[in-house]
This record gives sequence, structure tokens and C-alpha cells, in this order.
Amino acid sequence: MKSETFQPKLKAFALGGIGEIGMNAFVLEYQDDIILIDCGQMTPESEMPGIDLVIPDFSYILENKEKVRGIILTHGHEDHIGALPYILQEISAPVFGTPLTLGLVRVKLQEFNLNGKAQLVEITPRSPISLGAFYIIPYRVTHSVADAIGFAIETPLGNVLFSGDYKFDPNPHAGEYFDFFTVSSYAEKGVLALFADSTNVERQGNAPSEINVTATLDRLFREAESTVVVSAFASSIYRIQTIINLAEKYDRYIFVTGLNMVRNINMARDLGYLNVTDGRLRDLKDIEDVPPRRRLLLSTGSQGESLSVMSRLALDDYKWMKLKPGDTVIISARLIPGNALDILQMINHFSDREANVYYEGIENVHASGHAYRDDMKHLIQIARPRYLIPIHGESRHLRAHRALALELGMDDKNIFILKNGLPVEFDGAKAQVGERIPTGRVLVDGKGVGDVDKDVLRERLHLSQDGMLIAILAISRKTGELAADPYIVTRGFVFVDESEELLNRAKKVVLQAFMECGCKTRDDWSEVKEEVRRALKKFIKVETARFPMILPVVIEI
Repeated sequence: MKSETFQPKLKAFALGGIGEIGMNAFVLEYQDDIILIDCGQMTPESEMPGIDLVIPDFSYILENKEKVRGIILTHGHEDHIGALPYILQEISAPVFGTPLTLGLVRVKLQEFNLNGKAQLVEITPRSPISLGAFYIIPYRVTHSVADAIGFAIETPLGNVLFSGDYKFDPNPHAGEYFDFFTVSSYAEKGVLALFADSTNVERQGNAPSEINVTATLDRLFREAESTVVVSAFASSIYRIQTIINLAEKYDRYIFVTGLNMVRNINMARDLGYLNVTDGRLRDLKDIEDVPPRRRLLLSTGSQGESLSVMSRLALDDYKWMKLKPGDTVIISARLIPGNALDILQMINHFSDREANVYYEGIENVHASGHAYRDDMKHLIQIARPRYLIPIHGESRHLRAHRALALELGMDDKNIFILKNGLPVEFDGAKAQVGERIPTGRVLVDGKGVGDVDKDVLRERLHLSQDGMLIAILAISRKTGELAADPYIVTRGFVFVDESEELLNRAKKVVLQAFMECGCKTRDDWSEVKEEVRRALKKFIKVETARFPMILPVVIEI
């Protein structure tokens, strides 16, 4: 009987970033070699109270860390580098990125005391990297952050392209044009698979140029008669340079606030990515000494974060400056959908201060760094891949990307809609979906990583929605009887001063439940607490139709 010949496979799968926006991390594996493309975090969703950020589950990487040849980064946005400090505490793989990307990484690693411990390797477009079975050519792409790249990766089974986050801009900042030559040259060689950004597939036409934003910001600066406040992402070095240029053009002193903004500006200046005239940047403590017509506050906090400078400024609670009627506030950043309520609330507070507020949707103060629908078509037409794998998007984005490719004549069998952990495997002759690899989300809360699970989140949501009621029973250790009347504490349930009668009746319910517990039950305080909890739950449901978290507490005295 003729035995089957073993055929090595190229396996490609996401740890995050498919079926969601953010947490981008993609694995390529061939026999004993693994590379990780990007290593991002995700902003917590509304049903994750108290969570600071979300990172991928790196269990597969940790279980195979001896195979990991390196981590290659497309650019320096948090959804592509934010999880690096967590994985670099577990593995010692080298990290490859362009100078500005690694500058942003160093700022991040500094928070974790990892600078000097991580192996960071600078790369430049069109300069090859060899990592095990993978021969990698970085190529320049245009994005909303400087120094962004995509990857052409030569493998033993064919060439694959990773688009990274990209758009086509005929007037890019600093002349960072998309490298059509490298992509088309690989198309001539043959592209096995294209892994392409799907974020803006629902937006018709072509992505707008950054030059359009510059024109709008110039007009708003020119028309501003008093203080100007601009909020942008701290990693948006292009936008920050534009704002600096306008401050110099209209003779405004720049006051920078927000820790990440300060750190990134200092880093970018040191690397030569930001230029600002000496004396233009001023210390915040001097802001009230500068006439309103000559000052600009540059800040983070564009997403309405509760403790950010922008939110505090909107609430008239910022230490260094108060907004005055007629001041100009510009939110020069994308309004991330999950943050919409917080952002609109912040905008309303600015309006209460009688400031002139400009944001995406009413003024052209932000241009997306992601390709629109026609750009995506163009990339597919240039690369001419055998297989297309839409990535970086929610389910509807991935499927709309597939529909777009079908319009261009691609075979539906050659387009793979994946999920995190679901690999596509190439064997040289065909591609197919492989066996699922365990993946998931790891929640970061303060210094805790992964110690908050679904049960904890459920309890937090319960508390946030219904409040809690604590019933305290002081019981004599000698007699097993109550040493005092039950005591009730509530938080977020009812206004105590107006609910005295209800709470007094609740105390009687607690007392009755305790008295009905038999002697054997009283020997086990957990049973006593459960009886009290049941009785209170029934009482409160009948009286209020509410469902607070009920916590009986037994104290032996």
C-alpha cells in the first residue's frame, strides 16, 4: 500500500482583529517557524465596566514560544502595538518596526519598565528581513500615522501580502506615498493570498486626503478670536505637525497636556518626525499669562474619557484654564462608535460653556487613515491574489469585503471569512479552513491581567444597573442568637432618606428569615445567609420591581 507523502502547510490565523475593531494580532506558521504580525489592544466595550483595556489570549504563542522568530509591526497605533508590554514579559522574541513605530513602542514599554529589556530592531521599507522560513519585504503605505508599512512575505508555499492599515492619498504628509511598485511587482511573481483591511468597506468612493483636513483647520484657526483647544490622538504625528504649523502661522503659543501627548511629542522631536520652533511650546503653568488670541491647548481625550483633560475642561474642572464663551474647541480625531455617547456628552458640556465646537460630521477636521471601498477594489486589482482573506473589521465589514471581491470576479471559494483562532491552511495546491485554535480576550484591570472573568463582569454590571443591599446580622457566638437588630446598608438602590419605611420593613424580613432558620441551619452560616438573601430578594421584587445585588453578612460577636 502506497503511503501518503507528508505535505507541510502554511497556517494563517488571527488571535484578534477579526470580527471586531482593534486587538489586531495575526499569526503565520510554517513547520517550526512562527511570526506574529502586530500585537494590539482593544478599547473595552460598554458591558466591561472597570476594565482598562482588552488584549488577545496569547496562550498559543506561549505554548510555542520556541518557534516564534519575531514580531513585525505595521505601525504605531494602540490597536496594533498596545499588547506588546504584556507578551514581552513572557517571550524574548525580537520586535521589528520602522523608527517612529518603535519610538511609540518605547514610550509604551517605559510604563512597564521594559525599555532596555526588549529587543527592538529598526527596519525600513524595501529592506528585507529573514525570519526562519519567512522572507519579508516591508513596503510603504499611507495611513493616519507616520512610518506605516505593509508586508510582502515570501514563504515556501507562495507569496502573501498583508496590507496593514492603508489608504491611497495623492497628497500624503511628508511624501509617504503608497508603494504601488512593490505590490505590483509581487503581483507579477504571483500572490498566493492577500490579507486586507476591511474597516471602511461601507464607505463609498476613495478615502479623503489629509490635505483637506489641513485646509479646514487653517480656516478654523484663522477665524478663531480667542483660545483654541485641539484634541487629537497622541500617535497622530502628521496631525500634530499640522496643528503646530498652524500655531506658528497664526502666532499662537502651544500648551501640551496629556501624558501620552507630551511623551510622544518629545519622542517624535528627538527622532526628527516633528518640527517646532524654539519657544513655541510653553509650560502649562504660564497659560493664563498668555492672551487668549495667542494660545493653543493641544490635548488627548478626544474620546470623552471620564478623567481626560478634555472631559474636565468641558465640565469647567481643569486646573490650568477655564473655557470662555467664544473659545474654539476642535476634536480632530475619529469618533469611535463605542465611545459615541461619551463624546456627545462632552460636546454638549462644551456647548454649555458657549464654546464653538467642531468635530467629524459637521466639519472636515478628520480624515480616515483607512481605505474606502474603491481603494479596496484597486488594491485587489493591483495585487491579483489567488485567495483573499478580509481582516481588521467586524463581521459585516468582512462580508461586505467579500461581496466587493465577488464584484471584481473573484471565485467565492477563494475568499475566506475567518474568525479569531480559525486558520486558513495552504498546502501548495489548495487552501482550506483548518481546526480551530483556542483564542479569546484577556481583560486588563489595573495591574490585574486576566483575573477578571465573565462572572466578575456580570456582577459589576449588576451593581451598575441595580445597586446593592447589604444585610448585616450580628450573632452571639455563645448563644447563636441575634445580638442586635439587623442592619441594612444600600448603595445605588434607593435614596435612604426617602426610603426609611421600606428599609425598616426589610429589616423585619431579615429578622423573620433568621428566626425561621432551625438550629441545625444556624450551625452553618452559609445556609443562614442564603435564607436571608432569598427572603429579601422576594420582598424587594414585590415592593419595588427591582433586583439589587443582595449580600447578607454574618458577624460573630
